[in-house]
Amino acid sequence: MVLPKNVIKEIRDIISTPDFNESWVDESHIIGIVHRWDDDNYINNLIEKQLDYLNKRVQENKPIYFCVEHEIIDDKKSLNYLIDSIKKYNLTTARICQATISQREYFANPLVNFYMWRNLATRKNISWDDSEENIEIVFDRKKYFVGKKIQSNRKYKSICSVRKRNHWRNFLMKKMNIDNSIIRYANWPDDADDKSTNADWDKYVDNFPTIQELIEEYEQSYFSFIIESKNNEEGDIAQLSEKTIIGLVTGTMPIIFGDNNLIRDMKSAGFYTWNDYFDYKGDSLKQNKLKVKHYYDIVEKVKKLSLTETKKIYIDNLDKIQRNYDIISELIFSENHII
Repeated sequence: MVLPKNVIKEIRDIISTPDFNESWVDESHIIGIVHRWDDDNYINNLIEKQLDYLNKRVQENKPIYFCVEHEIIDDKKSLNYLIDSIKKYNLTTARICQATISQREYFANPLVNFYMWRNLATRKNISWDDSEENIEIVFDRKKYFVGKKIQSNRKYKSICSVRKRNHWRNFLMKKMNIDNSIIRYANWPDDADDKSTNADWDKYVDNFPTIQELIEEYEQSYFSFIIESKNNEEGDIAQLSEKTIIGLVTGTMPIIFGDNNLIRDMKSAGFYTWNDYFDYKGDSLKQNKLKVKHYYDIVEKVKKLSLTETKKIYIDNLDKIQRNYDIISELIFSENHII
């Protein structure tokens, strides 16, 4: 076991509480919230609805969780309002769970946030089709489990597979031409509600691998160039999504482009990224042209490596790769000591 006992305890506490997002639940210490809101009374109403119960939790020194599943509170005003409300009602045991690896006042332990990726399900293909028949569990529990040993025999030097478009991904993908690698950019519209635009793109769905085919490609790759989500324009919270989790679970050497201090926070949480191996200079920067340049510096270093040299780096660092897997597997696959 590599996880701290307090992390295990907190995750157990959250996932053993059924239906915390259901409106009919009158009393729960797990409060599901949206990632952004305009109503100034939104949080206060949620708290006052069960204030006596929450106060009792505080008196008993038991935790209260405000949870944003698979997203972060991407509006600084909303986040500050939530923290101010926690202080206003003196909910001293309250913690905020969201899709971040960052640690701030009233935030849950970053490792606890991984609870939301257990039984991760997503669309089978890159479309916006959310129908039940197009949704599947990402990680096969027969293939991924606590105690699995990572294998070093792989086919590709690296993988960089990006679905949705954004400004910085457009910049990044221009020079991602690496030999012996899987490099693709779907440039998929970033607006599920724009039916006309998405209809024009539906014909390209079959040209992009399914989620299971993508997982298999990661399994055959040494490095993974991961272009993380960018939903936090104004804040200082590093978002972490299923993109990074896929890179860790499949035993790649992740090189991540993300929010400021993401690499620092990953290291603090116990993970190793190959940004550090290649002396990445852009971690403290928000996503901008200079950060892209520093990321390209790593891309150029990987380009110069032969497949044999890449495999040697992998084998020489297999202990770090295995530890990454051991941490993430205990967080999202373990059934024995979590539940």
